[in-house]
Amino acid sequence: MEAETEAFNLFPNPASDHVVVSSQNEYLAQALVFQLYDAFGRLLKESRIDRLPYRIELEDLPQSEYFYRVFSADGKWLSNGSLVKINRR
Repeated sequence: MEAETEAFNLFPNPASDHVVVSSQNEYLAQALVFQLYDAFGRLLKESRIDRLPYRIELEDLPQSEYFYRVFSADGKWLSNGSLVKINRR
């Protein structure tokens, strides 16, 4: 299964306490599902997004590299990527 590779941005990356999901394509500001996975493929967070930009809290996660997927509300895989969580200095 391959993502449609829509234009989503996560920033900041690396991040310490949160990331913001955004897109320059206004039509993507519909109902979305954001999923965050660890290196073992375990689902750690799932957020239903109804507007962009959207803030996702990371404070409860340890420093590591994570992977994300973005789906449309009807389950269509739109995008994926990686995110690095760092400790705040």
